[in-house]
Amino acid sequence: LERSNQVELSLLDAEDQLVKHRMIRIYVSETPPNLKNIVTDVINKKVSQFPFMLINGATFNPMAVDANGDIRYSLQLRTNRMGMIPLQNGHVLFADRTANCVNRLGEIQPCRYHEMDYMGRVYRTFILKDPISTVITQYENSLYLVTSSDKEHINDCIIELDMNSGEIVKNCDLGQVLGEKYRDTRDWTMLSCLEYHQGSLLITLKRLHTVMNLRWEDGSVEWLLAPEGIWEDTPLHSRCLRQQEGEALRLGRPDSAVWEDDSQISVFNTQVRGDIPAGYSCEDKSSVVTVAIEAEKGTYYQTEEIS
Repeated sequence: LERSNQVELSLLDAEDQLVKHRMIRIYVSETPPNLKNIVTDVINKKVSQFPFMLINGATFNPMAVDANGDIRYSLQLRTNRMGMIPLQNGHVLFADRTANCVNRLGEIQPCRYHEMDYMGRVYRTFILKDPISTVITQYENSLYLVTSSDKEHINDCIIELDMNSGEIVKNCDLGQVLGEKYRDTRDWTMLSCLEYHQGSLLITLKRLHTVMNLRWEDGSVEWLLAPEGIWEDTPLHSRCLRQQEGEALRLGRPDSAVWEDDSQISVFNTQVRGDIPAGYSCEDKSSVVTVAIEAEKGTYYQTEEIS
């Protein structure tokens, strides 16, 4: 039968003797028309580090493709552009579009979010009244979500959600951390990546050409990685790391920064000038740079770059 999977189940006793055997079939519906041929070409020179790639889109439902570009999972439930976001525990956070509310920005948005696995099983459900972005990180039973500080701004407030109780136990307004220098537009930080590491949040502020390490307990800035001049004449200038030697790192609208180990981060750098001058022009190629952080000395140095 088309798109059917045969699963054989065997029950054995302590001597590995067959006690019971059953064969079941799991039928899977055909690929929806809007997902067919959505991946048309795959260059697969090496084995991918990731068994699946999760893709969300504005015109199609969330899906997971394997290293060959074949669709392995697709979710046929109503959602918004957030779709479903991978969590560190192997589950995903899914925005349920069937339950909506009007948020404080006056916009209709989902207010019900499910923690679920790739088979569609729901483990926990959360009700949130404020809009959240696709930038999420998890540590144990805490979810760190990005929301809005007020009606005029978006993606500039981080909240900690207790996954067991569903309560918001802490929030951090980035306007109070970063000051008012660049708070001149709606999405003034373009916060694009968030990672929890040893009690701190590594935050990528794309519009500000900045990677920030924030101590979550007290909301203080441990260090900033940014082009010279971005935080000049602000209280945060003293928190900016200095290049140990050689030319300073070129950060043009970094999209994501993650820890490689306890002392090194990798930054995906789009090399775009943006509307806040960083002291250099756009480049044709993006890059991934690895940077060693020496927080105690207030310095850094670049160890590798791939363009």
